[in-house]
Amino acid sequence: MEVTAHYSYDAEKGIERIDAILNSDVTQMVEKPSIQPRKNLTYSNGFFVNITSLFIDIIGADDLNDKHKSTTIAKIHRSFISECYALLMSEPTIREINLFGDSIWGIFDTPNQSDVESVIKMAGKLNTLVEMLNTRLKKKRYSELSVGIGVDSGRSLMVKAGFSGSGLNDVIWMGDVVSGARDMAAFAGRSGLPTLLISERVSQHLDAKLKKGMRALLINKVKYYGADIKCPLKEAEEAKSEEKKAEGKKPIDDKKAADKKPKK
Repeated sequence: MEVTAHYSYDAEKGIERIDAILNSDVTQMVEKPSIQPRKNLTYSNGFFVNITSLFIDIIGADDLNDKHKSTTIAKIHRSFISECYALLMSEPTIREINLFGDSIWGIFDTPNQSDVESVIKMAGKLNTLVEMLNTRLKKKRYSELSVGIGVDSGRSLMVKAGFSGSGLNDVIWMGDVVSGARDMAAFAGRSGLPTLLISERVSQHLDAKLKKGMRALLINKVKYYGADIKCPLKEAEEAKSEEKKAEGKKPIDDKKAADKKPKK
């Protein structure tokens, strides 16, 4: 948030604000099936809603500083952020997109099972996007990116927080859904772990087709599910490579070979 004004701090008024917040009526925190518009939030109410959080984190982002100039790193990050934002905005259930360090994270409105499944499909699309970006980075001889993706789902308390009257405020998602996805993204793709990690809560919302290929993992005594997401670009390249190998192993047609012999 950009600061556009400055205020003298009044401790007595600060105490009044603190007391007003701590003594506020909790009955204004109400249950809702879906994420509510920001305009419906005040500094005293809140909504319990069903959300799914997705984090995509660049692995080894600090290493880029040892390999490239800051101007090149800016290009890499801008490309990554630009296309992740564009792809996330194509999903009808997305409600919030934010930056957190070297991570991009999104909040999805997921009151139904199919909504949670759409977020898992989005994780696959993001992985494909990174592979597409890597083909362009490789041509420029820039470092390619590896990512870890984490997804968690559940009930969260949506509240507005900030300094009333200043214009400085934001939505906070209380509970462990956002922090859970963030932690999983920090583990994913590292130390032999899969690119995608999801919570047990997310796995309970997936059909058999989406669960196929996922395996249970125990990390810090917490059960997760993980999968190395199949990337269509990589699969196409591998298939093309196999075709070339197969062509090289085809039996020689004696008649065609004879026809190609130079005439005396």
